[in-house]
Amino acid sequence: MLGCGAVEEGAMLNFVLALLAITGAVLDRGYKKAGGRRPTSTEKQCFYLAIALCVALIVVLGVLGASAAQLGALTGFLVWPIFALWELQRLRVRRAYPIGGRLKVGNK
Repeated sequence: MLGCGAVEEGAMLNFVLALLAITGAVLDRGYKKAGGRRPTSTEKQCFYLAIALCVALIVVLGVLGASAAQLGALTGFLVWPIFALWELQRLRVRRAYPIGGRLKVGNK
């Protein structure tokens, strides 16, 4: 069984991921409102597929007899990393296609 320190570290990691992901979502909203590139249908499909796989994992574990507390903890540990990875991809898009004609670093 994990000690209390491991649980606190996992909770702190989720908190940091949540904070970064929410900040990225706010910045991405402003980027899209200013005319920035929107997510492609392929990006959206990959995001939805990741969510569906997590839901399927939770359902399978529930059928196999996992407790509600375990499933709830697993949900928390799966939601924020997926959201953070989505926002990381959006950060890459914002850097590759800046608004306002700003030059990309390293390109002329």
